[in-house]
Amino acid sequence: MRAILSGQGLPPALKPIATFLQRAREIAPLSPLVAYYTRVYAMQLAFELRVKMDKQDMPTLLELMDAMEEEKKGVDLSQADVASALVEDFAQDLFARADEADRRGPADMKVGRAFHAASVVIDVCRQFGDLPSDLHDKHKYARWRFVEIAKAAKEGRAPAPPPDIGGDALFADLGAAALLADGDEGGGAQRMGGGDASAAPPPPPPPTADPYQQPPPSAAPQQWQQRPAGVSGPGGAIGGGDLGGAGYGSGFALPPPPAPPPVFAPPHAPPHAPPYAAAPPPASQLPPFAPAAPPAPPSALGAALSSDALFAAQRHAKFAVSALQFSDVPTAVQNLHAALAALGAPLRP
Repeated sequence: MRAILSGQGLPPALKPIATFLQRAREIAPLSPLVAYYTRVYAMQLAFELRVKMDKQDMPTLLELMDAMEEEKKGVDLSQADVASALVEDFAQDLFARADEADRRGPADMKVGRAFHAASVVIDVCRQFGDLPSDLHDKHKYARWRFVEIAKAAKEGRAPAPPPDIGGDALFADLGAAALLADGDEGGGAQRMGGGDASAAPPPPPPPTADPYQQPPPSAAPQQWQQRPAGVSGPGGAIGGGDLGGAGYGSGFALPPPPAPPPVFAPPHAPPHAPPYAAAPPPASQLPPFAPAAPPAPPSALGAALSSDALFAAQRHAKFAVSALQFSDVPTAVQNLHAALAALGAPLRP
């Protein structure tokens, strides 16, 4: 595995995805499929953040795309239709285990990290569609509880026990003030600093809507409540999925076809046409026949290209294909133009 898939060597603009890449590395031994989709979500966030990147940092994004392509080859992606249910079940199981350990007490940073991991995987579920209300509440609670436990660990005290309520009332009784501790859901943990996993910041908010990443209008909504029989959480066997079923519908619309050329209309005949046509001149007065020269054959593109130019064209074409797999049309178009330029093809304005 490349180091970049562990969150190493990321430019400042891509630091928010480090949490997802680190969690994916921890999840991989339990479920390679969930780890893969965690990296897919990190890649989606990276494309959202690319507008903040410096030009010299763009190769890092391309390296991440290459690493994802290599990672995809080693993951069983055979159950695209149930990928969302598999990832959701994993998130639900993580939350249940963290909450059970928290209620047994005493809660330590191991429990706090479990809540943080649960919130990260719940965030990963956003790539399949809007979160159902119960998962949304658990996401907020997991982040709030992680902050509470992290604060207590920093101050050297035991955290307050969790609310002793059951069912949905657990989340409703907390209230917005408790969930938004210190002004935001992750403020306390973010001020703890450091690169330790125990002080890892909560995951960033989901990416904003992108016109190139919206599902087509005909896409059916995901059925969050329907799960396949025999699906289990982190402790059980997890099936596979396919990137094509991850909900990366492309909203890119092809431009309208060009208008057809105007129909030729012969000029209006004069009202009084001559009753007969003029006789052609005698053959002796005709100019000598000269056949038209054949058109010049088109120049063969790439006939004299260097190996470096061919390699550059192949590389840009590969990046374009990778970008399209993540529905990033602007990056794909940019790399296709670069590939054509490397081949010496004239680009239409």
